[in-house]
Amino acid sequence: MHLKEIDMQQILKIPFFLFVSLVLISCSASSDNERRIAYQLDQEATSSKIFVVRHTGSPGIMNNISVIHNGRNVGDLGMKEALVSSSVEGMNYLTASMNGLAGLTTRDAPIISYESEPDRNRFFVIQLYLKSNGADLYFIEVNETQFKSVALKSSWLDYL
Repeated sequence: MHLKEIDMQQILKIPFFLFVSLVLISCSASSDNERRIAYQLDQEATSSKIFVVRHTGSPGIMNNISVIHNGRNVGDLGMKEALVSSSVEGMNYLTASMNGLAGLTTRDAPIISYESEPDRNRFFVIQLYLKSNGADLYFIEVNETQFKSVALKSSWLDYL
C-alpha cells in the first residue's frame, strides 16, 4: 500500500515540473534575442529589411524552423525567436520549413513574394496550423506594432 502512495505522488509531480519547465524556457530564450531585435528596429532604415518572428505555440517546440529568403537560408528559429535580413531591390521571396522529426509531417510555408521598397521594412510572423494528418507553416505579414507585441513580449502562455 505504501508503494502505491509513492507512485501516486510521483505522478502528481509531473504536471508541476512541466509548468516549471515552460516558465523557465520562456524566460531563458528571449532576452538576447529581444535586445538584438529592439536594436535593429531602432536603427534608421537605410535599406529595406525583413523581420521574422516564430510564434507557433508548443507543437514542434523542440524543432527549429529554417527561414529561406531569396533561396538562401538566413537562419533557424526556435520558439519566439526572431531574425532580421536585408531585402534586395525588386522582387523578394520568403518561405520556411520545419526541421527535425516534426518536419516530416509539417508542410513548408507557401512562398511569399513581395516587392522591396527603399527605406520600408516588412514584418512577418510564422504560424503553425495543426491538422489531423500533420501541420502547415504559413506567414502572416503584420505591421511594426504587431511584430513588436509578438517578438518583444514573452509569456509562458505562448508555449501552450
